[in-house]
Amino acid sequence: MSELSFEAIFDLTSDFLCVMNLDGYFIRTNTSFRRHLGWTSDEFVDRSFVSMTHTDDLYATLSQFSVLSKHVASVFFDHRFRCVDGTYCALRWRITRESGSDTLLAAGYLVRHSKYRDTKSAVSKKQGELARIAHAASEDWRTLGQQTSRIGIWEFDLTTGGRWWSTEINEMFEFDSIVAESSIMAFQLRVHPDDWNDVVEAYNRSVSRKTAFEIKHRLLMPDGRIKHVHELGRTIYDDNGLPLRSIGTIEDITQQLQGEGELRLSEERLRQAVRVSNIGFFDHDHLTDVLFWSTRMREIYGGYLTAEITLPDTIKMIHPDETERLVQSIQKAHDPSGNGIWDEEYRILLADGSTRWVIARSQTFFAGTGSNRHPVRTIGALVDATERKQAEEALRVTDRALATSMTAFAIADETAQLTYVNQAFLNLWGYDSEAEVIDKLPQDMIEPESAQRMMDGIYSKREYRGELLIIRKDGTNCNVMASTNTIHDSNGKVVNMIGSFVDITESKKLQELFMQSQKMESIGRLAGGIAHDFNNLLMVINGYLELALIDLGPHESLRSDLSEVKKAADRASSLTQQLLAFSRKQIIKPQVLNPNDVIGSMTQMLERLLGEDIELQTILAADLGQVQFDLGQCEQCLLNLAINARDAMSEGGKLVIETENVQTDKACDECPPGEYVVLAISDNGSGMTEEDKSHLFEPFYTTKEVGAGTGLGLAMVFGAVTQNKGRISVESKSGYGTTFRVYLPRVYEASKLPDPVSANVTHRGTETIVIVEDENAVRELTARLLTNLGYKVLAFPIGGEAIDAVSSMTQTLDLLITDVIMPGINGTQMAEKMSALRPEIKVIITSGYTPNAFSHLGVLKNGVEFLPKPYSFEMLAELVRRVLDKPVG
Repeated sequence: MSELSFEAIFDLTSDFLCVMNLDGYFIRTNTSFRRHLGWTSDEFVDRSFVSMTHTDDLYATLSQFSVLSKHVASVFFDHRFRCVDGTYCALRWRITRESGSDTLLAAGYLVRHSKYRDTKSAVSKKQGELARIAHAASEDWRTLGQQTSRIGIWEFDLTTGGRWWSTEINEMFEFDSIVAESSIMAFQLRVHPDDWNDVVEAYNRSVSRKTAFEIKHRLLMPDGRIKHVHELGRTIYDDNGLPLRSIGTIEDITQQLQGEGELRLSEERLRQAVRVSNIGFFDHDHLTDVLFWSTRMREIYGGYLTAEITLPDTIKMIHPDETERLVQSIQKAHDPSGNGIWDEEYRILLADGSTRWVIARSQTFFAGTGSNRHPVRTIGALVDATERKQAEEALRVTDRALATSMTAFAIADETAQLTYVNQAFLNLWGYDSEAEVIDKLPQDMIEPESAQRMMDGIYSKREYRGELLIIRKDGTNCNVMASTNTIHDSNGKVVNMIGSFVDITESKKLQELFMQSQKMESIGRLAGGIAHDFNNLLMVINGYLELALIDLGPHESLRSDLSEVKKAADRASSLTQQLLAFSRKQIIKPQVLNPNDVIGSMTQMLERLLGEDIELQTILAADLGQVQFDLGQCEQCLLNLAINARDAMSEGGKLVIETENVQTDKACDECPPGEYVVLAISDNGSGMTEEDKSHLFEPFYTTKEVGAGTGLGLAMVFGAVTQNKGRISVESKSGYGTTFRVYLPRVYEASKLPDPVSANVTHRGTETIVIVEDENAVRELTARLLTNLGYKVLAFPIGGEAIDAVSSMTQTLDLLITDVIMPGINGTQMAEKMSALRPEIKVIITSGYTPNAFSHLGVLKNGVEFLPKPYSFEMLAELVRRVLDKPVG
């Protein structure tokens, strides 16, 4: 097309055309533009596009010019333009700035409808005509213009989405010249469904690779006829390599490929395919209102095989929830101002009340022009999408459930290679993305023994349920509970394996801790019960042995024999005390102390205990905090731990005692967050096996030779630390030594170590003492011992009897000695009632421990002393005298 042709089109077209500079000032206007607005060529001189815009449209118009001043682009907008008589007319514009150009080309037309209602057909036509004008002088367009009339021309503006094609394509595609619009929907409506994807892929490939576009494909006419076409095209790019527009040709090559017989055969095959397909077809004649439904169409709607169907009948069959939306979309498709394309997915209501999902698509054709344009025919197709929708919904629900589930899920193929995992699976195994685990096998992610056990179950029973030890990405292990199953084809062959996995590491740990705690608690109750009964027996044995020894002369032969019996009884008493310590039911007197002071006072004794071949090193924190601990128990714990370390270093070694302050979220198992004072006792001895560690704190468990130990030392440490609200942990490996760490809650009070007891205490006295003891032998022995020391003794078997007797007495009562557990009134209640009757009375509580007593008693109250059973004559005499001599209050 020559430059002369361009000039002719510019002035002869009915559209409003003008050329402006980048500031929007008019350079040139065409005849149609000037004639309609009433302006002359001279009157446009020195005027700008914006100056003739309605004030209400200024902002929108300026925004469009701002875009064009900065970019190579095309813009579309509506505004009101001032006419020569001062009135305004509504115009729709496309203004284009091409690469390398400092001018703007504008094309517009009059909007005759109120509110600037747009239609796709009007936009498409104007875009097509503008494209022809804008590129009239280009070499590409001149080449295409030289083609024969049997070749159609098309253009696709990739920057705006605008499409245009020539009338030859309208004729080739058998579009009504009035109906056809340059839209992708109209084009797709004619392309054979089986060829559509190939056409799209070929075009996209040519654009991305910057190569020529060429493809041969079929067209499907409304009456079922097939046409064959040959498309050629190319894409134009800007300086940056970005695609601007594509231009091309379509040639009808049907006659080149087939004779009439071949064409009829193809058409017949298509008609047969339509008959046997699952697609329903409909054809609506708007002039006669006759609606044709194919047999499949009627089947989809649930019958109506012979009944005459009208459009209102069809609308009544739409599901009520969809009716309003569908009616509006149908009306829009039948609107002469539209493109006539209708594409919807909706539900229909069958006669039996059930619903069915369908997908329908149609094209409405129009006749006439302007206000006489009207729909004449609608042709469409419909498919039953119920099963697909149900499957999609089920899949969506399943996907959402799997994606959000806290349970790990996985799917594998028949070879056990993973094909899908959810997020919980990635979290459990420690991976970041699905790509890291896809195609992995069980042995890649599960310990071999566990993996083999699972696969054996799957192949033999087609399922597996049980524990697995998995291998996380970082190499660590984790216990999971697995449940797997298999999916089979119609022949029973495994095609997929599915599994769910739950992390049970913490639950197993808690279960083990609970079982250990239960075991220790049971052993503790047993040990405490034995100690209580045994103490009462030892109390009587020791007491009468001491009386016998007092009565015997220093040189009598029987005295040495009784002394040996006394030593054995004392050793038995020591065992019962350790049993009580383990059971955590000892009555204790915690006090604020500094572990550094306790360690310092015991250093010399520990060095003698360890011997010359073991080096003792202490590393004590200078600012160590205070703890609340029973002093005797603290010393006993250090002693037992040192002895345990010594026995582990048979060939000598090094024992290190360290102290430090610790603030932690989790000090050790079951240890709550807080501030702690830590005592660490480490040796470089033989260490322990895992089996030994699991029984470490059980009473009577020992790895020493028979007769070399009681097995109560560490059990006593465990009980004492726990009773004082502390925790103990152990780190040990066979051949690498052992470290015990005792965690004691830190307190902020000054330490108060007891004053040493004077060695010159006078043990005798004449005061009045009340004894309440339910064991006859113990009560009689205690009364006899105190009577021998000169005291006046009132002995009672039960608390109630003692209270009644004291209530009627007027004499002075100086001291109450009471057992803890007795029928009726226990020791604590006895002390409270006696103090209420005689405020001046002092109290000593004695016990050999029974389990239930100390859940009520707890630790001793201030001013109340404790005398453990079995006690010696000397212990009784010393404590009684010390308590009586203590100032009141």
